[in-house]
Amino acid sequence: MKDPGTSGRLPTAVASEPHVVASPHLAPLDGLRALAIGLVLLYHLTPGHESDLGLRALPFKIADLGWSGVDLFFVLSGFLITGKLIEARSEAEPFRNFYARRALRIFPLYYLALLVTLFALPAMSGRFEVPSAADQLPFWLYYSNFQMPRIDFGGLTSLGHFWSLAVEEQFYLLWPAIVLRGSLSRTRQVCVAVFALAPLARLAALLGGAAWQVTFQWTPLRGDGLVVGATLALLWRLPGWRAALCKWSVPVGLATGAVLAWVAWTHRAGLVFKGQASLETIAARVLLPTLLAVFFGSLLVLALEWRPLARA
Repeated sequence: MKDPGTSGRLPTAVASEPHVVASPHLAPLDGLRALAIGLVLLYHLTPGHESDLGLRALPFKIADLGWSGVDLFFVLSGFLITGKLIEARSEAEPFRNFYARRALRIFPLYYLALLVTLFALPAMSGRFEVPSAADQLPFWLYYSNFQMPRIDFGGLTSLGHFWSLAVEEQFYLLWPAIVLRGSLSRTRQVCVAVFALAPLARLAALLGGAAWQVTFQWTPLRGDGLVVGATLALLWRLPGWRAALCKWSVPVGLATGAVLAWVAWTHRAGLVFKGQASLETIAARVLLPTLLAVFFGSLLVLALEWRPLARA
């Protein structure tokens, strides 16, 4: 379950930020959401990821990288949430308004899903026990990405996918203070720092013997995707930078896309989840999230500016 950000609107103009411009609903971002959802579903619903059938294996090879739809969500969320926060800088009570909107958007459906899964399902089936309070707590408090309890419903359903929503909720908890309390130039500096430190943190964790779940699910180690989207939201409002982003998105997207295509074709996408430690698995776990963040950031810019892609 994911929250992909907001309704796809850029903020209206803010008096204290003259470079912020208004924009209507951005339909291409809805398309990127659909792409992200489609990639994740393709990954989970396609059997035989390891098939080696030449060109006939192309769908399987694409599916092998389908888990990266989550990375696209992170970039989208960073872009849209940062835009919303820039808009909120002109409001009388920006923190209250922001958190009220987030709660109304996420909490009702999420907590309903937990109630149905954790209580209604065991009661109706008679086959499973209600999980213990200790196992439930990470889901109720949005820290299941740090501690994923083993809740067994016999393969009937799973709560494992909620780790990504936990990452987003933790981002919503911390990021408003940075955008709303500091200058936008300072916020850009924070983005650069997080982008540089996230892969270094993944490397340090792996050298310390951490499992793949740590590098894949822990929020501080997944910050590069979120801040790529946030940086694009900040730079999009600077006329000179907007032109530069449009100019460089094509070569950067093609270069990173070519690397990702090679990763998928050679079955290296799954190294992110491999148990054994090797130079190749360490490189995949450290570099792939950053590479995906840059690629999806380029795709986001192209979706906003290149009409054929926007229509698609």
